[in-house]
Amino acid sequence: RVSLVLRRLLGNATRFSPPGGEVVVSLGRHPHEGIDGALISVSDLGPGIAEHELESIFDPLEQASRSGRAEGDAGLGLAICREIVELHGGWIRASNPDGRGACIEIWLPTGEVPGQAGYGTAGDALPDRPAAQLPRAGAIH
Repeated sequence: RVSLVLRRLLGNATRFSPPGGEVVVSLGRHPHEGIDGALISVSDLGPGIAEHELESIFDPLEQASRSGRAEGDAGLGLAICREIVELHGGWIRASNPDGRGACIEIWLPTGEVPGQAGYGTAGDALPDRPAAQLPRAGAIH
């Protein structure tokens, strides 16, 4: 499921980058609140995200004003990304570093997360949930 998140973030970054623009992906060790983890960032040189939309772009059916929703796009992509990342004990956030494009960061634990009953690593299976609540692979383009 984490691969779906990465594909969505890369797809968005390339869609919003100018022709010939650069998309930068980085991965590094990053402890958060005393838990070892990995920080993955995907940055583009597109128009960025309006400050007032940096959090709402992760809400279902919301998209940044820069998006120009594609035909058939239900606006669920980043909401599903947040759901997957949080199910793995992590977080996702957006920023506009140095006013140049957008950067989406995801943090995932690389060890046990207290209170997550064994679902604390990015490679673990998802907890049991009704199938209707799990994102479908075809929902992320």
